[in-house]
Amino acid sequence: MAAKGESVKTLVPPGPDNPLGRFALHTSIPGILLHETIWPATAYQFRSHGCIRIPPERMEKLYPIVPVGTKGELIYEPIKIAVTAENRVLLEVHRDIYRKIPSMDTEVRARLQKRGVSSA
Repeated sequence: MAAKGESVKTLVPPGPDNPLGRFALHTSIPGILLHETIWPATAYQFRSHGCIRIPPERMEKLYPIVPVGTKGELIYEPIKIAVTAENRVLLEVHRDIYRKIPSMDTEVRARLQKRGVSSA
């Protein structure tokens, strides 16, 4: 808002214009929520101070099955490795947006080797 020359809103009342939507769940990081969004096209994108936006239809299903007071734990893991029962290796690598891993290539190779699925 400030970058656009607008006054920064620190409080948005409940209602149809609230970007949190109708449902919000707290996480292990204070101030970071998993919440419905009134702008579904922005779901799963980095758009705010860190909240995770969920499409309305998905949040409608998730919210009622989470007990009140439950806090989700956020785990930052840009590299994921799985090995199937058939010994098929599944590797998923995302950008290290927080720059916590000095060399993604080195880290991927090390994790594959640790799992015993590296040929190098």
